Amino acid sequence: MPTAFSWQAARWVSTVFSPPLLGALGAVLLGFSLNSPGSWGWTLAYAFASIIGPTLLVIWMLRRGDISDFHLRERAERIKPMIGFLLLFLLSWLFFQVAGAPRVFQVLAAVGVLQSAVILLVTLAWKISGHCAGAAGFSVYLWGLYGAAAAPAILFIPLVIWARVTRNRHDMAQSLAGAAFGAACMLLALAALAPHCPGAGFQCV
Repeated sequence: MPTAFSWQAARWVSTVFSPPLLGALGAVLLGFSLNSPGSWGWTLAYAFASIIGPTLLVIWMLRRGDISDFHLRERAERIKPMIGFLLLFLLSWLFFQVAGAPRVFQVLAAVGVLQSAVILLVTLAWKISGHCAGAAGFSVYLWGLYGAAAAPAILFIPLVIWARVTRNRHDMAQSLAGAAFGAACMLLALAALAPHCPGAGFQCV
């Protein structure tokens, strides 16, 4: 059994490394990194589709009583919100395609569609950690922005895995699966950008 201190520490880690907060920070860092005309407008559009929209959807469903927990602890309650997340990513991907957004936003939205679809399918029978997926994806994302200077961010992954297991929100297998999937999705995004912006990583415009 975890001690009172470790339980509270794990709670704070889970809060600080929650997917919406990491997503918001990632959007801000991308906006500063691109530093090109109109980049903040595209960044805001991406933030709405991938962070603000899903968060508002969860809050709305919580108030309606469709779900019992903001963090979607119960697997059965994750299905409807995840369908909504998938639709939001699909709409954002279509918007970025039609509007001629910088390639980085098109790729991130496309990978978001893939990630949402896979997690939805997995959730029908199992549950993987969104926190761990977010932490691992964010670590790779920082590497794609800043290169080797972001290497210490890899420590986020075991820290969040420890927190989710300590709080009994996921077991080790679910946590590791989430981390592996989150990292794989960001690596896929980098691979999709590489032929068009060699060496630019997520600073591709």
